Amino acid sequence: MAWVFTGVDLSGCTPGSADRELLVSCDESLPDGTPVTLHLSAWSNLGSAIAHYDDRGRAQRQALAGDRYLWTSYDDRVTSEAGPWKAALMYRDAAYSMSLYAPSEQARQEAIREFGAMRPRDQLSGARAG
Repeated sequence: MAWVFTGVDLSGCTPGSADRELLVSCDESLPDGTPVTLHLSAWSNLGSAIAHYDDRGRAQRQALAGDRYLWTSYDDRVTSEAGPWKAALMYRDAAYSMSLYAPSEQARQEAIREFGAMRPRDQLSGARAG
């Protein structure tokens, strides 16, 4: 996952379980100390990944310049310390995504800038390593 999500130090992350091939959960902090939670995912196929985020009710999908999608939402059912402001970044044609949770809209935007770096899509090739 470190190869794909170049903006995240995976040393403090833990494996998770969900409806995808691989989920890694990371508790991070913004430079000002604000906590955010990241979920890095490898999906079995692109369609299920896109459907997962499109089916999130109030989430709004937008195409970013280049080769990625961004979903943003507010979910008042989230009870974690990181908060209810959510974003998800995903390649348009590769089944990898990052979800992040933050306590405010401003923190969500900062977390996207701080942790949202992903390897250029044209550098993803070959088989996924275990």
